[in-house]
Amino acid sequence: MHMLMYVLAVIIAVLLGAFGIAGAATGWVPPWTRGEVLRPRLLGWATLLAAVGFGLFMFLGPLGDSYGPLPWMGWAAFMAGLFLQSRARRPSIIPFGNWRRS
Repeated sequence: MHMLMYVLAVIIAVLLGAFGIAGAATGWVPPWTRGEVLRPRLLGWATLLAAVGFGLFMFLGPLGDSYGPLPWMGWAAFMAGLFLQSRARRPSIIPFGNWRRS
């Protein structure tokens, strides 16, 4: 069972990282979220941050033997990535940032 958890965690981390790299480099968004995303590059960077945080937390915390501050920094990076993903789906908060020149 422990090996199954390692394999699932690696698959999830690799998929998150691949989606993050694709989004940050090209602006590609997975098909199931295309209608919701307003800033695809921000979504890519946020997904990449979440993947790194997920990997740090899982492999240094529950699936590893380290119980110091590093797994919790991974958890904080994962949460920061999720927060930035939510910001990529909302309109800009900069006043007058959406005006276009005619």
